[in-house]
Amino acid sequence: MKEQGWAYFRRKWNLVELLIILLSWACLSVYIWRTLVGNRDMDYYHHHKHHFANFHETATADSTLGYLIAFLVLLATVKLWHLLRLNPKLHMIAATLHRAWGDISGFLVVITIMILAYAICVLNHNALLGVMFIGSCTIFMTYMVLNLFITVVLMAFSYEREHHKVSYSIAD
Repeated sequence: MKEQGWAYFRRKWNLVELLIILLSWACLSVYIWRTLVGNRDMDYYHHHKHHFANFHETATADSTLGYLIAFLVLLATVKLWHLLRLNPKLHMIAATLHRAWGDISGFLVVITIMILAYAICVLNHNALLGVMFIGSCTIFMTYMVLNLFITVVLMAFSYEREHHKVSYSIAD
């Protein structure tokens, strides 16, 4: 890093590593904050049982920690996937997903629209219709849309299996 200077931050994987380090420190600090605020609120609750104990700050700290950890796990998974790209089987899976990305993104849009449409229908109708909507959504999305999604991925995988070129580059 000393030799490269600011050029170090031009590569995306170096930025991912920096984000992982910063998020790890942020998670540690939010964890300490959550613990201190939680202990303070619990002490107040135990000493003033007949008064209202406000746990809003503790809940906010806990929610923030959950989001930070989720994003940290996402970045760590992306970095692990990048490090394991030299494995030929994982490289084939990555190539399959890359080849099928156009269809996958289309299916993700369709699934998102369907979930939102069902959620709006549930919110606008009574409980009985809500149960019927949720049941039909589960059946429709599981047996139709997701099976089509799996079919697209399997077709791309079979194409990649036939035309796969193994790359053993460590330079990236």
